[in-house]
Amino acid sequence: MEFSQANAKLKEEYVKIGFKLLEDAEDGLLFQTSSGRIFIPKGQIEAYAKNLNDINSNYKIIHENCGIISKDYREQIINIKTQGIHGIHEPDEISVEYSIGEPGAGAYARIGPASDFFLDLLRFDDLYIDKCLNKIHEKMKVYPKELIYWNDYAYRPITIKILDLNEEDIDRAEQKSSAIIDSCFFAFADKKRIILSLVKEYQSAHPTIVPLDYKPIIKGDVDLPQEVLNSDMVRIYQRGVIAEDPFIQFLSFYQILEFCFRPNIKNKLHKSLSQIINKGASSGMIELIVQEVEKKEYKQKDANMIQKLIEEIIPTEELIKFINDYEAYLKLHIYTGNIKFLESNSVSIEPNFIIGHTAKRIYKIRNALVHFSDNDDGKEKYVPTAINEKMLAREVPLLQFLAEKAIKRISSIQI
Repeated sequence: MEFSQANAKLKEEYVKIGFKLLEDAEDGLLFQTSSGRIFIPKGQIEAYAKNLNDINSNYKIIHENCGIISKDYREQIINIKTQGIHGIHEPDEISVEYSIGEPGAGAYARIGPASDFFLDLLRFDDLYIDKCLNKIHEKMKVYPKELIYWNDYAYRPITIKILDLNEEDIDRAEQKSSAIIDSCFFAFADKKRIILSLVKEYQSAHPTIVPLDYKPIIKGDVDLPQEVLNSDMVRIYQRGVIAEDPFIQFLSFYQILEFCFRPNIKNKLHKSLSQIINKGASSGMIELIVQEVEKKEYKQKDANMIQKLIEEIIPTEELIKFINDYEAYLKLHIYTGNIKFLESNSVSIEPNFIIGHTAKRIYKIRNALVHFSDNDDGKEKYVPTAINEKMLAREVPLLQFLAEKAIKRISSIQI
């Protein structure tokens, strides 16, 4: 790309997003926006042409514009999570740069604001340009008469840069840099309690995980539950609701179901035995019989226990309605279609099958979350990637729905 081509490209693209070209001068391009004036100097236009030529000739674009890599250099957008006194903080930008390793001793890393080189790759990405404009317009509100230089105020996502890879080809450079990135992520978690993760879709940069948004928040006053609720179950439920991680949410709501296994089985036994024992039989005799039967009942797999619990806490038609409504809300057949997550099964909404299928699905996902044994060769294991977290988040509302039913139904039984 020549300078004239870069100049024409910048004019065309900025006019498309609503800028008005005021001046195409020898020293650069001047645009007018609704908030003020933006200037792109000649040096930045020259750098834009050079960088695009370099990217096209020597670099491979990876993860949908989230990263670039050559034989010697890699830069990729990352997310940062830090634990502060006010909870988890996920900054969109940072002003500092962290160093991991030093030049001259092989490959080393830097974590900080994206380079000008990388910004030229992102320059006209739809989501990126929105973030830039928002940031620049905020600046213009404070200084409406100030001339804004684009690169000085452009949004700079946080990136990790791996330098001096010095590999023979890009594939080897990608392998080597990935290993270095994993080491950097571990070091930051270990030494700084900072959690770093690669962004592999720009749309997923700094995701806000809100898997519980299916359940609307009630404004104003709320009704007092009529049931006498178990305090331990309430605390577990609170942890699930407030957690940001779908892994913690899923296991918290599952723990409530598991908490209910024994009282549910015990309650069923009391009911059935009470019906067949003579009215003159003492309650103590019933309790002894129950204790003996429980020993066998508790050997059942959790999938069977979940099924028995669901049968107790919710009518079949109500479960069918929830799944139909939730899939309509998602506009996706995550249960009744062929969309599988980990080793989970699909769910038939036929009345004779829905409870058994639902119990089996919950149990399989739970196993994939808590077991990571090499003995389970061939079974898909849960690793907290962006796509896995998104899919796991979609499974949470059903489990929350069942956990609520369990709390209200089982809390009335002495545990």
